[in-house]
Amino acid sequence: MPNADSFRCTAQSTRLRELFEKYASGDYSLQQLVIVARASGLFSRNAQSINKAGIHRVLTNPIYCGEFEWKGNRYLGKHEPLISRQLFDQVQDKLSGGRGPTQVANEFPFVGLIKCGLCGCAMTAEVKKGKYIYYHCTGYRGKCGNTYVRQETLDGLFSEVIGRLKVHPALVEDIKTALMEIQKDRVLFQQQSKDALQKRQRRLQGLLDKAYEDKLTGMISPELWLRKSQEWQAELIKIQQQLKALENATKDYYQMGVEILELANSAYGLYLRQEWSEKAKLIKALLSNSTFTRGTLYPTYKKPVDILAKGVDSKLWRG
Repeated sequence: MPNADSFRCTAQSTRLRELFEKYASGDYSLQQLVIVARASGLFSRNAQSINKAGIHRVLTNPIYCGEFEWKGNRYLGKHEPLISRQLFDQVQDKLSGGRGPTQVANEFPFVGLIKCGLCGCAMTAEVKKGKYIYYHCTGYRGKCGNTYVRQETLDGLFSEVIGRLKVHPALVEDIKTALMEIQKDRVLFQQQSKDALQKRQRRLQGLLDKAYEDKLTGMISPELWLRKSQEWQAELIKIQQQLKALENATKDYYQMGVEILELANSAYGLYLRQEWSEKAKLIKALLSNSTFTRGTLYPTYKKPVDILAKGVDSKLWRG
């Protein structure tokens, strides 16, 4: 059977990945995958002896999605995953008869969202006593002394961090007014820029038309016409690119700002009501590169949410 080290083999990795993809599609049975595996030479050492049980062992092995099991617990591996966790879960769902997604998706929701604040390594999770989930530094660079933390404790720390984004109601209207003024200034600037570019565009097109007529009547040489027309055409292309950039930039800044404001104000309540996997999605939307150091979570807010987070030291920014 392939192991984590064999993932380096591109051809074999592709065939292994295809096994998962084919089974997840619902178009292939285990027996059909046996035939596919034998024909492709995936298990070269024992290609003809591979059977349904062997394929089943491959499809249920978490090592291919970056994890491994040891003494009944599941851990995050050091190797590069061959397939996504989503694909692995889809396959498990198919194998279980489509009775719904596996519980694994909710098992370690904070893995990948925090790093060790002491050494910079990733933090992994493990189950202790069959029910308690603890997060700790992977220790890839050696033991650093950071503490273990319960999943429920991390949950509380993340809820506090997200709660800081809430803006005091007294400031909401002031912020909206400021956003509206910014939007007006942006629209005015963009329109002025667009008018100037279009004016230059018309001027250049006129020069091109006139120069072509002058070339036909012999007033300018073909060499001069070619040189100037190439110069003007290049500028026209540049202007067209600038106009397109302006068009793409004319998004409603006010509406975008209001949406961010509403998300920040509703994030805390939303977070408290969500399942583990949905909490992880919300954290990914708001934070990046958060670190944990001996009981303290140090968040890094994504832009433009970080603008709201800068006001957490003021009591006015708390609801």
